[in-house]
Amino acid sequence: MLVASVVALALVGLLAASAGRAAAPVTLKDANEIQCPDAPAGWTAPAGGRAVLTPTTMLAGETDGLLGGYGSRVMCGYATTSGKYLLMEVLFALPTDPNPIQNFYYGCASGGKRWTDSERIFFLYAQKAWAMVAFADPRKQLQGDDVEAFQRVAGRLLSNATGYAHGCEVKPAETPSLLRFAFDFNVSAGRGRGVVYVQGINQKTDRVVQADVPAFTLNLKNEGKRQPITVSVDHGDFVGGVRARVRQLKLGIKVEASKLPGCPAGATGTLTITTAPFARLSLCSRSFLQGPASVSIVAR
Repeated sequence: MLVASVVALALVGLLAASAGRAAAPVTLKDANEIQCPDAPAGWTAPAGGRAVLTPTTMLAGETDGLLGGYGSRVMCGYATTSGKYLLMEVLFALPTDPNPIQNFYYGCASGGKRWTDSERIFFLYAQKAWAMVAFADPRKQLQGDDVEAFQRVAGRLLSNATGYAHGCEVKPAETPSLLRFAFDFNVSAGRGRGVVYVQGINQKTDRVVQADVPAFTLNLKNEGKRQPITVSVDHGDFVGGVRARVRQLKLGIKVEASKLPGCPAGATGTLTITTAPFARLSLCSRSFLQGPASVSIVAR
């Protein structure tokens, strides 16, 4: 496993991100699309050796929470038949990071840390983004040409992350204070989750100014059958302050893929979830999901 001190150096700044700042709304690419490069000769990429850590999964309570909300990482494991195992990871600040210079500070430069037989640590910076790739070998598993081979793999992994990280250009500016909410809902038709940013909390209705929500699929009941439909979220409204007993999100949705008759890709509608709990999908002149629901909307 990667040496803890190396990971900590790259991640500690992410925890210092200011809660009172947020970048202008941007489009985030899904880090799950970043692929691990092929293993070098004599090594394999075992099933289950790839993992992705993002603010969305962290806020859903599925990770150790190291990324704070402004970064992601993709981990790639490589193994040999003799039992050796090496973990490599690419780490990067998201385009939503209001200050990657302070919060991440690795990247946008040439070089990194050269490998030495005594320290056995390697990392490389992206030259045009706030990103880095790293691996370590404290147990001295790498022999002969393995080190150079894995350095080439590291370069390919960093290249695979191009376009996912915050660019080098940073324009500091005063921005309205935003509050971040993580939501998660479960209904019989499926599950959705994500993060929304709300400007102002006035106990009435506040606009969602940014939505970081992966597309999700629901199996909607239609004439006694289940029909899958995949939707994305890009805006919405929030009702309920930080101390409110019941919170509500009304999310604007767009159909990305559908097998539901009369409701093609491109159709739009709304998904309303509340901590009452309650869920309703209004789409293509019909209503769905009106039944038992499990809903969480938590300030982060």
